[in-house]
Amino acid sequence: MRVLISAAVSAALAATAAIASDPPSATPADAQWEADIEAAFKLADANSDGFVTVDECKAYWKARSAEDVASGKPAMTEAEMAASLEDFLDAAGDDKQATLAEVKSFYKARMEASKAAPAN
Repeated sequence: MRVLISAAVSAALAATAAIASDPPSATPADAQWEADIEAAFKLADANSDGFVTVDECKAYWKARSAEDVASGKPAMTEAEMAASLEDFLDAAGDDKQATLAEVKSFYKARMEASKAAPAN
């Protein structure tokens, strides 16, 4: 897996996630954090095969942006989507698809690094 700590979260995966641009605010040990990551992953894994691909990630972010607009929030910018995709690719590694375990590991490492980073 490539170095994980680079762009603004996402996300996720993230969340996310994923594979996500909005990482859960809870800690990785928190049951809600686990539930948030798992829910985002399920949404992104369109064919339910246990992997989120680049195409599924892109479709997830487009749908999420459309939902934001429908609810009165600003749409994700192309830059935000690109940062989210970069995060996804970091989590996915060389095979360009991510498992739930990879996404959780990615966001856990990101959250730990952000706690350890000195405040500006």
